[in-house]
Amino acid sequence: MNVISFLRLIYMIYGGKKPDAEKIQKMGLLAVKLGQVHALRIDFLNEETCLELAKLYRATIPIKSEDALKNINRDNFIWVDEKPLASASVGQVYRAKLKSGEEVVIKIIKADFKKKFEK
Repeated sequence: MNVISFLRLIYMIYGGKKPDAEKIQKMGLLAVKLGQVHALRIDFLNEETCLELAKLYRATIPIKSEDALKNINRDNFIWVDEKPLASASVGQVYRAKLKSGEEVVIKIIKADFKKKFEK
């Protein structure tokens, strides 16, 4: 995140208007994490701002399942659900069933999360 983007984010959070969670997501992972931290600060941000920022915990832009699951060794599984159970800023989780019959959850870390965080 460059200085200009950081200042835009701070203005979005503290500028008096309701911040736009979707715009914050498009700014990258660091912006999302900063927004999530600020969502908890009802002690110095108004409730409307905190509620909008709290959307950053629930609504993230998922990556395509085919991209997320392409590096999974499917030989270990009977099946892997193609639809994610949840999507977060750093990864997604999928239901699966091991060959042993045990149902598990697989967490896939987004391939470019480190690059997006450093961006």
